[in-house]
Amino acid sequence: MSFNEYYRLEMNRYPEYVMQKEMAAILGICKSKAYLLLKQGLIPFEYTGASTGRTQKIKTADILLYQYEHMCFSNVKKEFGEELHRFYQNKLKDSPQLLLVSDVMRFTGYVRTTVNNWILHGKLKALCYKDKRITSPRRGKGTLITKESFIDFLASPYYRNIIRKSNLHKEQEKEYKQLFIALMSKRGVAHG
Repeated sequence: MSFNEYYRLEMNRYPEYVMQKEMAAILGICKSKAYLLLKQGLIPFEYTGASTGRTQKIKTADILLYQYEHMCFSNVKKEFGEELHRFYQNKLKDSPQLLLVSDVMRFTGYVRTTVNNWILHGKLKALCYKDKRITSPRRGKGTLITKESFIDFLASPYYRNIIRKSNLHKEQEKEYKQLFIALMSKRGVAHG
């Protein structure tokens, strides 16, 4: 559905301009989140002088546009996450079901300390039993990580948004950006 169709369906339910409280009701969010959206400039507004003080006058069309874009983008994000999950499953198809920290290091290009910090902070799920990490039966081999939890980590926004990426991560990023461009072109969005 295009925005124009969405706008025609929704517009006759609301007045042309609303206040912050009504905006929160339209979007189904709390008043503090509505205030934050306005403060961040995500939805334009005008100040109006009233006898009770300054208030915000917000065009309903701008609210509906924000809501429409938010709905469309969440679908794309979900679809991209699923594609990224398949991308990493394919890359790791020949790997064993249980991985060691050294395997994660080899695949991501990060050092042992970084991988252990991911595990310690709960970003990468290690194999645990009664809140204790399960280690390899071979002495000194370290923590075990299931392939599925490693793939979940790789497809997570946390991993994608690491600022200082390793060289291997940068190469993977190029590949999954291509995947995103392909996904967007499949949806009919031009890449610029």
